[in-house]
Amino acid sequence: ISLNEPDKNKFLEITKSKFGIESFDAMLQFTKECVRQGNDVRMTVVDVIGKDNIEKSRKLAESLGAKFRCRSFAKGR
Repeated sequence: ISLNEPDKNKFLEITKSKFGIESFDAMLQFTKECVRQGNDVRMTVVDVIGKDNIEKSRKLAESLGAKFRCRSFAKGR
């Protein structure tokens, strides 16, 4: 699951979801439900969001019971 950012406003800036700001909370709820169902869930961000936001993202993912992975932007190009 692409977390993208640990902040709902920044998440919306990146994703431009047609579902608006509620899309962030819906994504978190989806993550919780997937974990609850026993799935092996990983939330990811790209390394360009800064160390502080990477750590906030890690904590958020782990608080939901998901594993965390930080992807390299350079490798994705």
